[in-house]
Amino acid sequence: MSSLKNNTMVKVYFEMDNGSYSELVAIFDDEETYDVCLPSLEKLCKKHNFDLVTESIEEETTITQYTKKHTHEF
Repeated sequence: MSSLKNNTMVKVYFEMDNGSYSELVAIFDDEETYDVCLPSLEKLCKKHNFDLVTESIEEETTITQYTKKHTHEF
């Protein structure tokens, strides 16, 4: 099994077609998981009356940098 940790974080947004509004709806710790979830995100986007699913990919960033609690092993 290969490691999914590649220091790439994907932020997912639902947006209005005219660019007037976007909402952060998910953060993934890797692109592979995001790709698997994308069809469901697209359905959820339409269900909540948004027009587009967009993403922002941040290289060299991990999800733990955005969580309130970090696990530290000594």
